[in-house]
Amino acid sequence: MLRRSRTERGAPGGPARVLVVQDDQDALELLRRLLERAGYDVLTAPSHDRAMAVAAAEHPDVAVLDLGASGANLKLLDAIRHSRDSAVQSVRVVLLARQGSNPMFSWQSGIDGFLDRPFHADALLEEVWSVLARSDADRPRHRREQQEKARVEGRRRASD
Repeated sequence: MLRRSRTERGAPGGPARVLVVQDDQDALELLRRLLERAGYDVLTAPSHDRAMAVAAAEHPDVAVLDLGASGANLKLLDAIRHSRDSAVQSVRVVLLARQGSNPMFSWQSGIDGFLDRPFHADALLEEVWSVLARSDADRPRHRREQQEKARVEGRRRASD
């Protein structure tokens, strides 16, 4: 399990705030418990609209998006990145996607972390920590590097 010190990016004196967006109630509860046990302050939302309301009111440090429906995650990501509220725009985003999806467009759209489902709990915790640990200045460089990796992987898959 991750050390609590890895969660201390949030408000002074408190743990990082993670917004979990998941349309399946059981999965939402599982993710909430996992992140809380790792020391994060967890907010939840079952839908795009609720996620935007929570992000605007609570200003989480990171959002974990897993809406399941095709394209719903990218619509929410677009709403976050184009919000009029700069605090919402700056939320770091970890996208949970179906296995085999091509993450290149997601990286181009502004995600900060990506995991294929199914994933191990430790992988999620490590991805959230990594996203929070990355400096604001390093975020664009990291996205470019991940876009290139996704491009290469997409070409490899196409040639197989």
